[in-house]
Amino acid sequence: SVADGGDIAAACASMRQGDIISLATNGTYTLAGGTNGFTAFKGGFDNSHKSILRGNGATINAGAIGALLSQIDYFRVENVNWRDQTLYCLQVNQCNYFEVDNCTFQSVVNPGFYDLTHFDRNRHGVISNCSVLDSIGQASMDGFEVYGDCLDLVFSDCDATGVTNGFEIWTGLAPNGANKDILWLRCNSHGNIIGYSVEGGEQNPFVQINCIAQDCLASGNT
Repeated sequence: SVADGGDIAAACASMRQGDIISLATNGTYTLAGGTNGFTAFKGGFDNSHKSILRGNGATINAGAIGALLSQIDYFRVENVNWRDQTLYCLQVNQCNYFEVDNCTFQSVVNPGFYDLTHFDRNRHGVISNCSVLDSIGQASMDGFEVYGDCLDLVFSDCDATGVTNGFEIWTGLAPNGANKDILWLRCNSHGNIIGYSVEGGEQNPFVQINCIAQDCLASGNT
């Protein structure tokens, strides 16, 4: 467990594969400006032995990237609120077999903000019951961004409001390949400029394969 306001970096550095990091119930943690959180968080062993970041309703404030999870497998992030990061609230890169559940994302401090959540070159992930809240950022800012060369990602019962693109699938820059088997399921995009977007990136000829929106809602998007 990490005490309210405690040292998250130290907890991640000392954890072992398959451990649970539990934050204080409704606690508050603040990252130093320009730093990235959870960079030393370790993955688990398999689907039955995942590492878990258990937020218990805690809030992670500030920093450049609230959680940068890169090149780890078999993990779950649950019940965490990210606020006022300056680059991404949550960035997941080159990870496999992961879950993100019941989290919220919002940033109102940086007009140059990019994406609230950013998923890049991942395999087999489920993002569920998560909400992107009113935020500010540059014209390309997205709520739930699948950036490139992702396979088998499911976004279920997620909500996005007050951003440029609520949900976007983009191939990114070459040499990133196509995104394949991406599902938006029972999601709601409202009050954004674009509700749902599937597109190719600059300098990238690849196409998106089997990207589906099922039982989703869109309202008040301009």
